Amino acid sequence: MKKSYLTLFIIITGFITSSSQTLLPVGAGIPSSYGMYCGTVVFNNEIYAAEPSKIFKWDGTSWVNIGISVDYAIICMQVYNSELYVAGWFTTFNGSSVNRIVKYDGLTWQPVGTGVLVNGGDVGGVEKMTVYNGELILLGGFIQAGSLLANKIARWDGSNFNLLGNGFPGAQVASTPSMLVYNSDLYVFSQLDTAGTIPVSNAAKWDGANWSGVGAGLNQWPIASTVHDSSIYVGVNTSDTTSMVKKWTGSNWVNVGTSSFDFSWNLVADLKSYNGCLYATGYFDTIGAVAAKNIARFDGVNWNAVDNGVDGMGQFFVEYDSALYMTGDFITAGTLTMNNVVVLDSPPTCIPLSIDEDLKLNSFVVFPNPTNGLLQIKTEREIISLEVLDVFGRRIFYSENNQTEINISDFENGIYFVRLSDSKKNSITKKIIKN
Repeated sequence: MKKSYLTLFIIITGFITSSSQTLLPVGAGIPSSYGMYCGTVVFNNEIYAAEPSKIFKWDGTSWVNIGISVDYAIICMQVYNSELYVAGWFTTFNGSSVNRIVKYDGLTWQPVGTGVLVNGGDVGGVEKMTVYNGELILLGGFIQAGSLLANKIARWDGSNFNLLGNGFPGAQVASTPSMLVYNSDLYVFSQLDTAGTIPVSNAAKWDGANWSGVGAGLNQWPIASTVHDSSIYVGVNTSDTTSMVKKWTGSNWVNVGTSSFDFSWNLVADLKSYNGCLYATGYFDTIGAVAAKNIARFDGVNWNAVDNGVDGMGQFFVEYDSALYMTGDFITAGTLTMNNVVVLDSPPTCIPLSIDEDLKLNSFVVFPNPTNGLLQIKTEREIISLEVLDVFGRRIFYSENNQTEINISDFENGIYFVRLSDSKKNSITKKIIKN
């Protein structure tokens, strides 16, 4: 029987890194004394990077101040429907009254509906934006979006604002929240205690109709998030030696390396999956017990330093012209002057470990992967049951005979999951690809 195809999640595997890399300047850097704390995106094939009152763009040769004016801070940027959206706490933009959000088509700036409103006298507005189900999601400290009463989150469909259930009626959404889309759901990470009517702990999920928590949630203040290796990774602000990076396995949160430091707090401000590796930047001296100055790379097993790091806080990663860039608030990397932006030269590729190495780490290996026929299972565990699931979680193969081979030649090309249960009732899931 032919089986269905879609993208999926939960893979436990190991990786190694093929080479080192260096940090290089990008032109003369971004001429800002504030640092790039307010968003970095690619728009119209150029990099746009924002500080609280200015936006700069990289045209491939130099950094240019595009010349905007605001009465209060820009906080975030997002590209949506081929336009650049800029949002934050401002109520005037280029001399015109707006409510905290505008859009730019490359020629002209326009307000976005009637924007969002905060409690009278409060400072705040939009803290983060992302795109979900073809709509722009706004998250922040606002109480109204357009004409609708909104609890800190709303969606913009290009013409009108709409709600996402009851939003977040509890604690105020913190500055520097994070959002991502994973398996058709919207995940929100911030200092949250209620989503809709559901108690949560700093992590919430919207499935298009309802809010729910994400496992037991997070004890630390989450700031960054990304999807890497078919799992969710979250960067947090922490004041102890707890890991700055957490991974959601689909059932619980696990630490991805602990940290130690010489000051009262450290954090991961952004995470990026690139060339099979996971990159982290923020404010730290070590990560996973490895000395790394504010930027590091995770190969699936270990954290690695990236060159000599940077002398200040990294804030954002962005892919541009087949390379990985990082912006933030820093001047130098090693002995080179960078001025708030670097490009990561010669990026290594994180590649799967050998079967024997992977087996030592996980005690469960499926190979070859990808495959178009026979799939082998190698494990140190006593197999009680073995099953294959499609992307909807439907069982399409099942065996209780300690089977170590599965013929998937009649499966449709795509992604599936192999789940092993052992004699101790432990379960491990691996992603496989039929090609």
